[in-house]
Amino acid sequence: MRNSLKLKIIIFNLLSFYGVKNFSYLNDSETIEYLLKNKKSLIRWGDGESSCLLLKDIYFQKTSTELSSDLKSILVEYSAENSKYLLAGPNKYLSADILTLLYENKLLTWIKSRYVFMKYIKRSNVLGDAFVFRPLSQLSNEIVEKLWINHNIILVHPEVRVFEDFKRKYSSNKVMFIQIKSENAYSEINDISKNIFNSGFSKSNTRILISGGPAAKVIIKLVSDKGYIAYDMGQYFKWKFYNKFNEKGI
Repeated sequence: MRNSLKLKIIIFNLLSFYGVKNFSYLNDSETIEYLLKNKKSLIRWGDGESSCLLLKDIYFQKTSTELSSDLKSILVEYSAENSKYLLAGPNKYLSADILTLLYENKLLTWIKSRYVFMKYIKRSNVLGDAFVFRPLSQLSNEIVEKLWINHNIILVHPEVRVFEDFKRKYSSNKVMFIQIKSENAYSEINDISKNIFNSGFSKSNTRILISGGPAAKVIIKLVSDKGYIAYDMGQYFKWKFYNKFNEKGI
């Protein structure tokens, strides 16, 4: 990372010493309610997306100028009122003051996200909770599954086992599976999107559940712009779906 960029990140964070105050933050239950009421897709933003936007690789996704540009457009174009998706941020760490982040040893993890949110997102926007599908959230699976329970489902995920378990649990739903790479999935965004468009499922009665790292965010924006509703599930199918909890609770 260039020294000039590092300096900008530090300055932006000093300016938000007492927390990023520009946004209205939803909690986990409010995020679910907002999605159901407004029929929007969900894009969850984490430290990995911030790194890729700033042209720094993460362990399962090499970045590029194209990926950086696509991620930046998600932030720049976002309007809670007009966008087809709700953007969810690490609200707990955006709204916290710097001393709290230092005390919790989280400053280095979230300093880049605080920077890109302040730099690229329009002020007075609404942000959902990016941890809504993680063990950190106390929401039950019965609450979460309201997002898709009465719809056809397209599951985009790296693991066939997860699809089989999901289909077994939701046997009354029509479920289609699209496999995505577990690493460097950005190279597949066009193929994944085409498979969704060619699924034959009606847009109004279909919900797309996708776990694909930074690539998932780009795919969700692409399909949402075409009228589909998609949810960025992240590690939901690693932990919460199986009622498991990791040691960090996130």
